[in-house]
Amino acid sequence: VRTTQEIHEDCSPYPLPSDLEQQENMDQMHYHLKHILHGNYAAKINKPRAILDVGTGSGAWLLEMATEFPDARCVGVDISKIQPHDIIPPNCHFDTADVLQGLPYPSESFDYVHMRFMEMGVPAADWPHLLDELHRVCAPGGHIELVATD
Repeated sequence: VRTTQEIHEDCSPYPLPSDLEQQENMDQMHYHLKHILHGNYAAKINKPRAILDVGTGSGAWLLEMATEFPDARCVGVDISKIQPHDIIPPNCHFDTADVLQGLPYPSESFDYVHMRFMEMGVPAADWPHLLDELHRVCAPGGHIELVATD
């Protein structure tokens, strides 16, 4: 039984708590998906310069990508600031923002944009705007990879 949990303090539609137990659950989903995909991504990426992880959660995926691609600038954004502070590679950075209000990055600034497990946190009416934002920040010739559960 969960006795304490941190719920998002703002008007976020994300229904799950932002506590250690939920972080561990999301990390387990990450490792299961990594096993299924035989890696961290399905897109055919080669030496990305800039990687964006939208809804980064604990940052587990992005930390692994920063290690795999040490020359890439790796940025994670999430509504909650729950990412680690002490084990971040020098090419990795985390921002806190409500992605439903837009992404706080210049247009065409990432050549690989990744978002997974966000279906519960994005109301149906907000998907078109969010997808437009992913496209806006993705550089020409870049990749957008979306992963959802059913």
